[in-house]
Amino acid sequence: MKEYSKRLTTELGKGYSVRSLTNMRTLFIFSQKWQPVAAEFKNMNISWSNLCEILKLKDIEEIRYYLNLSNKLCLTKHELREKIKSKEYERLDK
Repeated sequence: MKEYSKRLTTELGKGYSVRSLTNMRTLFIFSQKWQPVAAEFKNMNISWSNLCEILKLKDIEEIRYYLNLSNKLCLTKHELREKIKSKEYERLDK
């Protein structure tokens, strides 16, 4: 991954750090594994940083919840992190 990062940064400029490439890979794997959910957030206005935070989660319903919440409330990365950290999803009456 480090080698790809160097090469892409040299050829294309900024935006291809190892961390960014890892996040891109995570998004790709997620979209392949969970196509119906990936299709849902395709038309949402969610920042890359929020998407990266959400994709760290493991439970698909929790991911769906935070995707919708982030889109609906236009959360900043900090606000989203606080909601995830406080386990807002787990406190819902399901």
